[in-house]
Amino acid sequence: MDSPPPSYNSVFGGRTFEKSKYIKQESTEEKLMLEETNYQTFFTKKYQDKETNISNQYYGELDHKGRLNGIGRLQWNNGDIYKGTFNKGYIHGRGELFLSERDDIFNIEAKKNKILKMWK
Repeated sequence: MDSPPPSYNSVFGGRTFEKSKYIKQESTEEKLMLEETNYQTFFTKKYQDKETNISNQYYGELDHKGRLNGIGRLQWNNGDIYKGTFNKGYIHGRGELFLSERDDIFNIEAKKNKILKMWK
């Protein structure tokens, strides 16, 4: 069975973020790109929630059950992007989070879609 990626609210809930004072040297797209190695295969998956009609796009590694697993990049329909590690369909481990509304990138550490730490 194909499991959908984590919903935006399950990861971030009602959390608000302050805009950074730092100037970025690279564009967001350049910083959050994934490059395959000889030992990785990346797949593109698009998901659409039937109830809310919200779509998400994932590019990265999958496990044998088709779940998000390993290195990947998940983009929600609002423009926010997470690039980092996934485990059995969950955002799990370290990664980078781009918040489009704030136009800023944060480092995060998460466990099963819950953000444990967030820093610049």
